[in-house]
Amino acid sequence: QQLLRRKALKIDNATERRICQALLQRLEKDKSNDVQTIAVACISDAVKICRDEQIAAMCDKLTAKIVQIDVEDMRDIYSIGLKTLIKVVPEKEGIGEIVTKHTVSRLLRGTKSTIETMRGECFDLLSELLSKFGEEVTESHDDIINVVMNEMEKSRDEDGEKFNNIRKRAIECLG
Repeated sequence: QQLLRRKALKIDNATERRICQALLQRLEKDKSNDVQTIAVACISDAVKICRDEQIAAMCDKLTAKIVQIDVEDMRDIYSIGLKTLIKVVPEKEGIGEIVTKHTVSRLLRGTKSTIETMRGECFDLLSELLSKFGEEVTESHDDIINVVMNEMEKSRDEDGEKFNNIRKRAIECLG
């Protein structure tokens, strides 16, 4: 982590790719919460120095894991990783398009899952994306609005606190 925080750090493409892959593997293979927390912190630092293609690869991997994994604890750590990436990614030209291109379609599919916690996480992540890069997803605005409106209708028809929680997240996404 200290190495990644050096301001003048310059690494080649291959090393950068290996670092990013190793960080993502720590999230998956190491079940220790401490190691996962450090890996997320390192993702935060790595994103600041990575080239666009590595940011895109991390977005792909994190988003894929969020919508594929049935284990809630594992999905949570990938979700935290992606939220961190979205918050800290440098605001340079074209980066919003890269991040949204590699996340929005999967997150929209995740909002249609039968797993309530996955739907909630996907709405949270869409909210984060729209807050930071809303103008970059104009071509997906109709799809996002349709998914949100469908969720609000579905949640209203069903009883239970978990559905109200998902509806709240969908409304936040709409906002």
